[in-house]
Amino acid sequence: MNKKPNILWLTMDHLTFSHYRNNKGAKPILPTWERLCAQGTSFNQCKSVHPLCLPARASMLTGLYTHKHGLLRNENGFVSKVAPPTQNLRDAGYRLGYFGKNHSGYEDLSEYGFEGYYPLSYGNPFHTPEYKAYLDRKGLPNPIFRHEWGLHEKFVPGGEYDITEVDYFNHYSCGVFKDEGPFHEADFLLDLSVNWMKECAASDEPFVLRMDTWGPHQAYQVPPDFADTLYDENEILPIPGYDRASIDDKPPFVQRFLDHIRSRSGNMDSWKKWQKVLKRVYENYTYVDMRFGLLLDELERLGLADNTLILMTADHGDAVASQGGMFDKCGDMAEELMDIPMVIAGPGIPKGAVVEGYVSNLDALPTIFDFAGVTPPYLMDGISLKQCALEGKGRDVIMCEHYGHFDNRFVQRCVYKDDWKYIFTEKNMEQLYHVKEDPYEQANLVFDHEARRQEMRALLAQQIDIYDDSQLMLTEGFNLR
Repeated sequence: MNKKPNILWLTMDHLTFSHYRNNKGAKPILPTWERLCAQGTSFNQCKSVHPLCLPARASMLTGLYTHKHGLLRNENGFVSKVAPPTQNLRDAGYRLGYFGKNHSGYEDLSEYGFEGYYPLSYGNPFHTPEYKAYLDRKGLPNPIFRHEWGLHEKFVPGGEYDITEVDYFNHYSCGVFKDEGPFHEADFLLDLSVNWMKECAASDEPFVLRMDTWGPHQAYQVPPDFADTLYDENEILPIPGYDRASIDDKPPFVQRFLDHIRSRSGNMDSWKKWQKVLKRVYENYTYVDMRFGLLLDELERLGLADNTLILMTADHGDAVASQGGMFDKCGDMAEELMDIPMVIAGPGIPKGAVVEGYVSNLDALPTIFDFAGVTPPYLMDGISLKQCALEGKGRDVIMCEHYGHFDNRFVQRCVYKDDWKYIFTEKNMEQLYHVKEDPYEQANLVFDHEARRQEMRALLAQQIDIYDDSQLMLTEGFNLR
């Protein structure tokens, strides 16, 4: 290529991707994901480096494990040990754009050279002046949301709420917009991203553009002309273990979190009720996926597609309706949270190929540097997916991290090899699963496969040494030796 390649980095939040991969019956319909898989190389074993927003997003912006950048959980108070190395991309002539959810611990992205729209901290786009300006530009009224189901007593079924005034965001809830129109946050981000991309095309500047939707995270919001058009809720079949009475083969804090969720959602006592919620979950996932498809269409209209790397992934998964009836992130490293999509497409990338080795969203930034032909200022823990695609292989072994969620501050590490997954939690709690045969982790095999358990323990200890995770050994009750 005679000019630097553009890079389009698409990131979703909080995906039910494991449902798409493993469920029987109705499941999310993902035309953009499948389009990119046909145009490029997908990675069948992609794991989230950390199953929480902020730590995972900090890793995506640095290419480093959580223990190295120091942003451990979803709250403030942690001090980053390293800044995102974006200056090297800017020095190479790249213009950097970021539109959407940030929540990375690096809250003011302008400090790192990004243009665009990224509310501080988690952010509520519906309450920002930029969203109001978008409504005015499109001639749209304030969006009214019809609440159908939720765990927050503030909102009642059948209630209608102006979500530019009421904080109907990031709640365990679902429903439908009252009026037709592009009110969804993904429509808003699509509009901003397209306009910025057109500026870059007009000035003939190479760019790195990240569009990062808040969806399909709850609240699961669906336009009325899209709702009820794709799925028959009766065809959404039960998830294995959704009705488990106990998960006492997992660490005790996981059971406590499940008990807390059940106390808030006592009405979720039948699969029929779950079907109605999952229908909105899947519709929201599909709708967000299709907004990314519209961005790809615009990339082609601008004549940029042949010189653009496209990378599509997520920060982590969603435990909804699994593990005895969970919501959200369940404070553990359940596979519903760890299994995420990863695909790259662009110049020189094999088309329609599938790589079976392990990769991670930790690998996003090293891939971008490799494609841009830019040397990063430090050695990253992630690897280049460009090389993985060209060689047709990923890692044989991968380690992932967790420092706990909400009041559950238990430190965890997990390691994957040969479709086996081993989780070690401080206080010597262990889990062992064959995730290909048991993707919903119904059987903890830690006491049934002693040789495999010892092998995976040794592999985890080896990964801890390789990636200089020495502070882990200072955690009381974390002893693999």
